[in-house]
Formats: sequence, C-alpha cells, structure tokens
Amino acid sequence: MSVYEDIAAIVGEERISESNLDRICYSHDLAPLPDDLLKGFGATKPDVVVRPGNLSHVADIMKYASGKNIPVSPRGGGSWGLGGVIPVGGGIVLDLSGMNRIIEVNIEDEYVTVETGVEWKRLTNAIKKHGFYVGACPTSAPVATVGGYISTGGSSGIGVSQHGPLGDHIISLKVVLADGTVVQTNPWDSWVFVGSEGTLGIVCEATIKIFKKSKMKHMLFGFDSLDAGLEAVIKLNEINPYYFTIMDDGFIRLLKEKGSQLPESKMILSITLNDMDGVQEEKEKIIESVCRGTRLSDDMAEEEWENRYKTALSIKSLGPTLLTQEIRLPARFLGQALSEWKTVLKGKRFAFKGVCSDNGAINLFPVVLTDERNKNEFIKTLSYTREIARIGRKYNGDVYGIGLFNSNQMTDIHGKSLEVMKEIKMILDSKNILNPGKTVESPIPDFFLSFIFTLMKHATPLFAFLAKSVNRLPDSFVNNASKFLKGRK
Repeated sequence: MSVYEDIAAIVGEERISESNLDRICYSHDLAPLPDDLLKGFGATKPDVVVRPGNLSHVADIMKYASGKNIPVSPRGGGSWGLGGVIPVGGGIVLDLSGMNRIIEVNIEDEYVTVETGVEWKRLTNAIKKHGFYVGACPTSAPVATVGGYISTGGSSGIGVSQHGPLGDHIISLKVVLADGTVVQTNPWDSWVFVGSEGTLGIVCEATIKIFKKSKMKHMLFGFDSLDAGLEAVIKLNEINPYYFTIMDDGFIRLLKEKGSQLPESKMILSITLNDMDGVQEEKEKIIESVCRGTRLSDDMAEEEWENRYKTALSIKSLGPTLLTQEIRLPARFLGQALSEWKTVLKGKRFAFKGVCSDNGAINLFPVVLTDERNKNEFIKTLSYTREIARIGRKYNGDVYGIGLFNSNQMTDIHGKSLEVMKEIKMILDSKNILNPGKTVESPIPDFFLSFIFTLMKHATPLFAFLAKSVNRLPDSFVNNASKFLKGRK
C-alpha cells in the first residue's frame, strides 16, 4: 500500500491530500520566498498533507511514520516567516489547525484546556465572556494557534512584559513523541517543548493558567527626540506594563501613507496597563513622569490598541513585499543597534517596530519593503536579513525564532550547549523524523550558506541564475544533496 492509502486508513480520505496544489501551498509559510530560493535551502514539497482530527490520529500517524522513517512537519497557522513549518525531505505535513476545540474553561481554578489548533483571538474572546484573559498572547492572534505559539517560544507579545512568557503559565501539555507515545507534562517539564518548534514532539493539548480581568488603560506618547523615547523604553521595562510597542519615525511615515492620523514623531510608544484600581493609577503617574514626550489623545491610544493585531502587516501593500527579521535584545542596547541597522539599510525603504518581551528585552522587527516581482532586487534585499542578525548579536541580542532560515545560526547563539540540545533531540527523536532540518541542524552547512549570502548581495544575477537552475532539479536530488552536505560538515 502507498503512504496515502496507509494514512487514509487511519484518518479517513477526507483528511488527507496528495494533490499538487495542496502540496505546493503547504511548502510555503508567510515569508514571500519563491520556490527556487526555498529549494536552495533544501525545502521541497511534502508527499502528502494530513489534517488530523484528534490526538489519537496524531499518535497513530507518528507510529506509522516512525516505522517507515518518514519525516513529519507539524504546522499550525503558518503565520511565522522563518520556514519552521516548511518540509525538508518531503514526507508528511501535519496540519493541526483542525484540532480546535476549547475543551474546558475552569473559572474556579482559573485555567483553560484547549486543543493545539485553537486560534488565540478565539480563545481570548471565549474567556473574556467569563471575566478572564490570558497572560501571554501573540500579536498575530487572529491566525496564530495555541500550539504554534507554544512551539515558537511564547515570549513576545501581549501580556508578556507583565506576566512573563507563556511557558510560565502552562500547567500541562499533551504531547505526541516521534514514536507515537503520548506524554502528559507537568509545569516544569513542559518547558522542554516550549520553543522547540515541533522538533521534539507535537503539542496536541494545553492547559494554561488564565487571569481575572482588570481595568485596562491605553496610553500613547510621541517623542521629538529618539534619545528621549529610548530612555522611556528602558524605564518602562522596570515598570512592566501589560503591553507596549515602539514605532520609529520610518514606521510612522509608512502608517501615515496608509491613512493613519498619527503625528510626525521620532518615536511613538503605545502602552497598555491592566491592573487593579489603585495600582493602575500609580503606574499611570510613573509612566507620565518617565515618558518625556507628548501624551496623545485617549482616542488615538484606544485606536492603536484596536489595531494591535494588524499594524505591522498593514504596510505590506506599500512594497508590495515585506521582509523582516525578528531580533530580541536588551532594551538598553536598542539605540546602538538601531543606529547600525539604519546605516546598513541606507538606501532601502525600511522601518522599525518593537514589541515588549520579558526580563527587560525588546523584540524588534526591522521591516524592509521590496518587490518580489523584481527578482534581483528582492534577492539582494533578502541578503540584508543576515546582516541584521549579526548586528543584533553584537549588542547581546539574537534572532527570535530559528525555523529553517536561522538554523545555521544556532552555533553562534548556543555555542557548546548546542551539543546538549542535539543529544536531547536524539533521545526524543532518535530517527530524526520530527521537523528535520530545523533548529538543531541546518540543511546547508554554515560555510556554504555564507557563500550563498555573499552571492546574493554582491553577485545577484549569478545567484538568481544558480537558484533557478537548482529549482529545475528533482526534489529527490535536492534531498540527497542536502544529506550529503550535512554529512560533510
């Protein structure tokens, strides 16, 4: 029997597809990378796409895949742009978005149990009716799933500054391991799977602490001086508001092109408090004293909060392609990093937006507008994402998220401890079938990838020709070449 027939016997034919259209769609994520570039990274179309309906389906699929040594790439909303859900080596893409039941909202003990495919906006709306909210939520909440946010770290977004990363709120997880074994974690060993990006196990259910809703207060400040805005950011990290974002003058100009009424400023801070009476008023006074800019109207502040899920993507059409890299770094180094980034990106159409994180860190999104229809210009612009990451590391920061495209930077990030991470991977997934080519391994050796990025920046037409040639190669050849290169590392 074929893989299609075997898995159809597990989940039913309505939950599996081997159509070419589905396989093409599931070989991409949010990033606008063309097929020839993706294939250069070792990414190929999956053999089948499966949409399991429950935990038992996932467990049985993994037992089957383990027995046949078939790679499996788990996928949630696909809203990250780092290639973490793109299959390397073909195999099975496991679309978990259909596992979307809110199983229990427990008001007395203040927790919620949900399946992995529940979108965060739907979850927040469901518990809001009971007077509760979640302590950490991604800004891509309308499409991001619970399992996806857990797997990608959960330490950037709404609520993180005040309540800490999502991993601190997890009471238990139900996880399917590579061999199909189902484990239920406690609050401590749940951290093994938080941020593992689907390489150690597949999160199928999560029980998460929720918080009693307080009164929200939204504030907006404009700064005529970048230094004054940066000083306020550092002090805000000591106050730990529920949520705050940063927009530089470039980002503000782009928003104004899209019709925003925000005033011209060197920096704008959008701040939300979510505290009990008394505490909130005290925090508001402190914030007004440290934000030495112009406090904008409450209506404008409310509008920014309402736009929290769509502000970044709203400028995409101006490109019409938007490239970004997500960098987490200490707030105290933000000014120095911004200065170097702006020097590197001079001549490009770029801007910066930041989101609060935990422990005094900021997750910054340098965004560069380009046009993927102009292949040479797009490739050259894409090469800058590597330089952006290098500057982030220079200032005690690093990429936030690994996936496929940042997997070659793991040695720089973790050093010798990467070997320990590889050992954990081999213990939980000895056959290396769970999301291979990601996180602890790179499908392309570092020296070769450095050469590729050099070509992209300085010999763009030559790179475009080579990439187009690679795209004509059969998927099987690319998969075997990737295995050979990894063996030569």
